[in-house]
Amino acid sequence: MGGGFEVDVCMAFGAKLHPVSYARCHDEVSAAESMGRWALSHREEPAARWVIATINDGGNVAPLLWAARWAGYVFPRVVLGQKLCAALMATKAPGDVLGDLRPPWPAYLIDVPHGLLMVPDISGSALVSLDLLCVHHESDGIRVMLRSRSSMIILADRAESWAAALLDEDDELDVWAQQHSLPIDDQHKRALECAWRLAIGVELEMDDRSNVKPPRARTKRDAQRRSIADNTHMLVRNVDLDCRDAIGAYVSGRAQRAPSVRTLVRGHWKRQPVGPASADRKWIHVEPYWRGPQDGPLAIGVHRIRE
Repeated sequence: MGGGFEVDVCMAFGAKLHPVSYARCHDEVSAAESMGRWALSHREEPAARWVIATINDGGNVAPLLWAARWAGYVFPRVVLGQKLCAALMATKAPGDVLGDLRPPWPAYLIDVPHGLLMVPDISGSALVSLDLLCVHHESDGIRVMLRSRSSMIILADRAESWAAALLDEDDELDVWAQQHSLPIDDQHKRALECAWRLAIGVELEMDDRSNVKPPRARTKRDAQRRSIADNTHMLVRNVDLDCRDAIGAYVSGRAQRAPSVRTLVRGHWKRQPVGPASADRKWIHVEPYWRGPQDGPLAIGVHRIRE
């Protein structure tokens, strides 16, 4: 699929794979088996060759399953600005929030602003931007995959629940490229921690529709062109604090020894009373903020978002 993750190609393959996988089955094992049987009897199809090559090379079929599931919900996609994205990555999610999360779709794509998550490339000699986050609510867990538009590297992690994902257990972390596993380093782990926090934040943001600009309406011209319906949802909430440098410092592992006069406090989620007599509750995002004197120097070091 070229030098990196090509969204249009993945959409085309997902559209081919969904009818022969999740349209027939409801769990990942059955979907993978059904997909494999179809591929063996349709070897001339590009999508079938992709499946066969992945299986024959002993590769991970998780990206194929995600693409097929994503297609089944008409390719939902979430976009957001750099400041909001960084703020969500720097936000702590308490356990009582995690139990209330309801996914907007079982599989979807988040566009990560370019340059926010930088990790070593396949060779380890250069940095690559992880621009896309694939989220898949599987039948028995949640999987996230960070991908790049310019490299074949994939960072993936899976957990039984949101709470388990944030326990810093590395048993199911995986990094691979072109179906070959790669060594996992600290930058990969930190990037995946940010990915989990971003996915949680996006699902909470999507729960409040006032934060979301919906897709444009499909026109007759779109139908005539037989183009895929636009299913892009934009998160539009403004944030005041710019956490991009803090996230970059955390992922890279840089240690800056600035005086600890003003420090960055992690964001968090809390229940806000709403409605008549404050009888109802909704989750709101409390942005990260600076603690300390307004004119004091900033303590910008490796921000501990995991604690």
